[in-house]
Amino acid sequence: MGYKGGIVFPLIKESKVIVDIGAKNGKEAKRFLKLAPKSDIYIFEPLPRWHKHLKSKFGKKSNCFVYGCAISDSDGVADFNVSVGGSQNSSSLRKPTERHSAEFSKTPIKVETRRLDTWYEEAGLNIIDFIWSDVEGAERELIMGGNKALRNTKYFYTEYSEKEYLKGQALLPEIIKLVSDIGFEKVEIFPWFNKQKNKLWHFGDILFRNKNL
Repeated sequence: MGYKGGIVFPLIKESKVIVDIGAKNGKEAKRFLKLAPKSDIYIFEPLPRWHKHLKSKFGKKSNCFVYGCAISDSDGVADFNVSVGGSQNSSSLRKPTERHSAEFSKTPIKVETRRLDTWYEEAGLNIIDFIWSDVEGAERELIMGGNKALRNTKYFYTEYSEKEYLKGQALLPEIIKLVSDIGFEKVEIFPWFNKQKNKLWHFGDILFRNKNL
C-alpha cells in the first residue's frame, strides 16, 4: 500500500484512536505506534500466521489490540483466498480474476468475519481518528457493514482499483459514492506508479475526510 507521508503522517501523529484493517505483517501498525505512541491502535488481520505474528509483536502493549478476523458486511465465517509465493500480501475474501498477477492457494481457508459496526459498538468507542484499510477488494463489505463506525471516523484511507482484479470488487467510482453518501469527501488520491513501464497502475490509495467531524 502506498501513500504520501507528507499528508498522512501529520494526521496519524494527531490521532488518539487508529484502526488498522488488513494489517498483514504489522508494518503499518509499527509505523503508527512510532508516530503516535500514546494512541490506541486496533489491529485486524484474519490470516492465522499473520495474526499470530501480530499478537506476538503487539499483544503485550497496553495500547494495542489485535483481532484475528476479517472485516466484512456480516458476522460469521467466510472463505478466505490465500495468496502464496512472492505475493503473500494479496490474500482476500474475494477470488482473483485472470487479471490478478498473484498466485493463490487452490483451497481457501475459513476465517471469522465481523461487521465494523459490531466491533465498534462492542469496543465502546466514540470518535475514531483514522482508519487505515487494506482489505484487498472487500471495500464495499467494509463500508456497508461499518456505516455507524465510519460516520464517527475523521479520516478513512483505503486501497482502490479501477479494474476488476478480484471478482465482484467495488471499483473506485463506487467506493467514492458509498463513502460520499455517509459524509466523506476526497482529500487526495495516490495512484501507484509502474516504474518498469513508466506509467500509472490502475489502482492505488485514496484518503477521505469526514465533513461532519
